[in-house]
Amino acid sequence: MKKDLTISKRRMSRFWVLIIGLVLILELSGCTFPLKKKADPLLQSDYLNHDIEYRDPDDKECLRVLARLLQAVDQNDRETIKGMFSKEALDNIDDIDEKIDLFIETFPTWECKYDPSFGGMGKHANRGTITKWIKPTFDFESEGREYVLKFIYFTEADENPDQLGLSMIQIFERYIPGYSEDFKAQGEDSPHDIYLWDYTMDLKNRKPLGKYGDMANE
Repeated sequence: MKKDLTISKRRMSRFWVLIIGLVLILELSGCTFPLKKKADPLLQSDYLNHDIEYRDPDDKECLRVLARLLQAVDQNDRETIKGMFSKEALDNIDDIDEKIDLFIETFPTWECKYDPSFGGMGKHANRGTITKWIKPTFDFESEGREYVLKFIYFTEADENPDQLGLSMIQIFERYIPGYSEDFKAQGEDSPHDIYLWDYTMDLKNRKPLGKYGDMANE
């Protein structure tokens, strides 16, 4: 019986020596078995311009947020848009559900004819804690009119995790001289909100959308 156990141990030892040797041979010969990368469905979206290859991780994150946002608008999916906002933003935006409904209702048809202007990203470092956000600007056309869509999205927030997610969304028509004198492009320091300009009105009647993103009061 002891002899049989000894033989079994020797066979197992030879087996593992063979496996280890095979692995070493493959490594020395440069043979690899690459894992097949899964395609990111958001980056394969029809909303994006696929003639351009985006390599920077921050740029790709901008595009993922954009695609999720546009997809939710197309599907009239209020909950997805709401879930993209940070907890801090949700706690500070008045009438968030009504503003999201208005955003979906008035959003123009998306025609991706321009390259995005990512505007880089912002980052604060405080003794090892990081706060980082992305702030792209997307120019697009719809029915012969030109628009701007921009958002602020926090991707890292070590000091305040409640900041993670969308901080604000803004959409307005490009090159309109009749904007209110109080109109301004919003940024990472702007109050949390959904800023909508009433781009559906005639120029002479153009004004902010009342309580739904009233930029004249910012």
